[in-house]
Amino acid sequence: MAQSSKRKKNLKDSADAPLADHQYLCSCNNPVNDNDNALACDGCERWYHIDCLKISLEIYQAFGILAEAKVHTNWLCPACVANPCVEKVPTRCLQMLSSRVDKMEHSLKDIKQQLELATENLERKKRKRNIIVKNLYPVDNVSDRDLFGKFIQDQLGITIHPSNIDSVWRFKTGSVVNNNRAPILGVSLNDFSLRSSILFNASKLMNSSDNNVKSVYISKHLTLIQSQIAYERRLQQRNRSQTQDQQQESLLPTSKTPSTPSSIPKAVSYRSYSNPPIIRRSIRLSGNKQTIININHQQSSGNQQSSGVPIE
Repeated sequence: MAQSSKRKKNLKDSADAPLADHQYLCSCNNPVNDNDNALACDGCERWYHIDCLKISLEIYQAFGILAEAKVHTNWLCPACVANPCVEKVPTRCLQMLSSRVDKMEHSLKDIKQQLELATENLERKKRKRNIIVKNLYPVDNVSDRDLFGKFIQDQLGITIHPSNIDSVWRFKTGSVVNNNRAPILGVSLNDFSLRSSILFNASKLMNSSDNNVKSVYISKHLTLIQSQIAYERRLQQRNRSQTQDQQQESLLPTSKTPSTPSSIPKAVSYRSYSNPPIIRRSIRLSGNKQTIININHQQSSGNQQSSGVPIE
């Protein structure tokens, strides 16, 4: 910023003043004092008398007014103007300009958001009485206005007077043309209660036995932002339902896998036997003789019969 009037560093008007400091010497080799009318170069930062550079007092005063108002001004002495190595736009000037650009971009961003919000509110207000009908195919020699009124009367039992419909139009989209689908039908109603009644009863179309009627979908005329919000809500609801199903499945008892036939133990039946004996044999020492004892145990009665045979 070009500095004018009093300098930041005071110099004494005496013989002891630091005249060797070239920063405070004008091109006339005379010192620049605090009360002199002088300008500081933004390139070399040297001070110059305005009389030495033939700068008028009006221009000098203008620089002073801008400096007091903290408005950036860029002034270069003739030597710096002629020197190609001197940046004509100082770094501090670029920094200030960059700061101003950032502020302008921030302001433009706020203005853009406000404009988008105003546009969104306007679109919602315009679509407040509209209805969108999908998969309702046109009929030859029948206007879409009459087609819509008859369809609502036959399928939902709601009577629509022609005066209740402001306008009817078809959306021309690429997906409709490429997939041979019916163009989406838009209907603008001037009766808000009639619109609410149609939307409330639109779910009855799903119960129709006619697939052509069942495939017709009636909804609100949403903006792009409203459609995105509705899609995210459906996605969140779907994820919650899947999570609940998984939690319920984890709580159910797990069914054991039946064993293979080879691992199933065979049942032993004693029906063909009557009181099968269990024979045990033991050896008892009696003195110097060894006796073999046979014990016959009957399962049914629990009686024991033992016989001892001495062995010499």
